[in-house]
Amino acid sequence: MTKRTIQIFLRYLPAVAFIGLWIAYMHMQARPSPDCPAKLSRLGDAIVQYANDNRDAFPPSAADLIVPGRMYVAQSYFRCPKADSSAVPPQSIATDGRMDYLYVYWPDGLKTPRDYPVMYDRRLSNHGGRGIYVLRIEEVVIRSREDRPEVMWDENATWLKKFAKEHPEFDIPLPDDLEDK
Repeated sequence: MTKRTIQIFLRYLPAVAFIGLWIAYMHMQARPSPDCPAKLSRLGDAIVQYANDNRDAFPPSAADLIVPGRMYVAQSYFRCPKADSSAVPPQSIATDGRMDYLYVYWPDGLKTPRDYPVMYDRRLSNHGGRGIYVLRIEEVVIRSREDRPEVMWDENATWLKKFAKEHPEFDIPLPDDLEDK
């Protein structure tokens, strides 16, 4: 290599490295967060605890999982790790409707069919617009961690849209930014 070639290489190396790091960072931001299913799973555990305390009935709202004297789950679990919820004060997440997950109340509680959704991402943008995590009754009622299926990844909310279309009587809320897709 000539001295001139080495000078050119060293001049452009930082820019190429920066672009490579920026692309890697953007790719990581678009990936689904592994913490999101863990949080949804913990919220499912809290729903079961509530049902055990209330004759197998599910909480009427997610806010009922945080009640004075009996907190089933910490408020931080209502935030998706990938969501931009920095403007939401932590003490108001579950109580004012700004949590990062949508909750579906099923009056039959633990007797609800296992393939029904109970909680899922409020926005596709939580995971780079690629999809949402869905906690189904199945993941809630199977108490043994070894036998419990994983929280479902739903690419572009396709499964949830299909469920809502097949069951219009339930008026399933779809993610806020779904109409953008």
